[in-house]
Amino acid sequence: MQLSPIFSKHKLILPHANDRKISIVYNSQGSLNVQYCPSMPVRKLDTNREICRVDAILEFTLKFHNGEVEYENGKVTLIISEELKAGRESLLDDINERFTDYDNDGFIHLHVAAQKGNVELGRHLLECGANIEIKSKTKVGGDTALHLAAKSGHKDFVKLLLDNDANVNSVSSTGSRVTPLHEAAYSGHSDVAELLIERGATVDAKERYNLTPLMYASAEGNSAMVELLLKKKADLYLQHHNGETALHLAADNGHSDVVAILIGAAKDKKKYVNTQSRDIGTALHVIAYNRKINEGHKKSAKLLIDNGTSPYLENDPIINKPSDTLLKGSSLDMAKKRGNKGFLEFMSSLGYSATVPSNSKNDPQNTKKYVVAASALAITVIALGAAVAVYLEMLAIGIAVAVCCLIAATITYCYRPKSLVEDNQVTKVMQTEECQSK
Repeated sequence: MQLSPIFSKHKLILPHANDRKISIVYNSQGSLNVQYCPSMPVRKLDTNREICRVDAILEFTLKFHNGEVEYENGKVTLIISEELKAGRESLLDDINERFTDYDNDGFIHLHVAAQKGNVELGRHLLECGANIEIKSKTKVGGDTALHLAAKSGHKDFVKLLLDNDANVNSVSSTGSRVTPLHEAAYSGHSDVAELLIERGATVDAKERYNLTPLMYASAEGNSAMVELLLKKKADLYLQHHNGETALHLAADNGHSDVVAILIGAAKDKKKYVNTQSRDIGTALHVIAYNRKINEGHKKSAKLLIDNGTSPYLENDPIINKPSDTLLKGSSLDMAKKRGNKGFLEFMSSLGYSATVPSNSKNDPQNTKKYVVAASALAITVIALGAAVAVYLEMLAIGIAVAVCCLIAATITYCYRPKSLVEDNQVTKVMQTEECQSK
């Protein structure tokens, strides 16, 4: 950037740098970081008297690749002294117009300062007229300086920007279209999130796919952030575009501590743990959908079951194409289809069998059906035994036949499936001592 023509226009002289400082740092990745910091005297055109100095910092990286040197990550920072600010707004406007060029990464200099948390540099740039709302030109970013500072956890820089009227609810222009609070929640910077909320950030702001900051924090397992957002009245019942809640996202990633926090905050825990998404089902279905699970998934599954869900509860997915029917069923069915052996083994250790047909498990009349079937069989065989006795005039033999059949009916009842679902809640039916003795 050529500054001399701008200064000459305002009757100032900007000679060549007379105090050159060059710093070269080699790193292990085979590249050199070069920083060039000239301190340039600014003089009056008519008297040639020095009135101040301007620091222009040029920083770039030289990377060695296939025997050649490549240039990347170039950026220039200009620090204007106080003497040039008063009464010279047009000069600063001219400089700022030239100085909003983006570097190779799509960032302007205020963005770089925000990423690094350089408050002093940020203050200088803002005083020079840097556009506080300008967004980066990156494929998946489109962030303001506030987004970048919040993402990096630089609370002091965030405060600087907010004190200079940065939009606390600014939305990134590309990617998921998130707010600065989304960035802080995702990265786990609770102090930054609290400051943003105090300055007016929308706690339940929704990004492109209707995910809230609470969902971001839950998916990443940022338990302290989850507690903060709930304290600030974040809505844990909200669902994103596919119908998943923060609970689904925490369970999916095995963040059992977050699962416990969310369930604990729910007023109707049973209803909350049985909330179904559009395509998978409950949070337990989400765990079953994984092909492998870890200890966090197991703890999460146990918490979900203890608070009212069931591995036998069937989902109700939206069927848009034939292949979607493969996802229909209980979480046990889903685990079998997905080959999630760990989930099936863990459910078995809790006493839930994956062999009971799922289409019979949601019927609360199952227990009664087994009793009626056993009783009907017993009555039938007793009548049959009596008929045989009358016909053959062999009462003893008839009674013996009836007793044998009655025993068979009793065995049928005792060895029915041990876990039956009534009103979508699992009741473990244990074998009684009477049945076991027989």
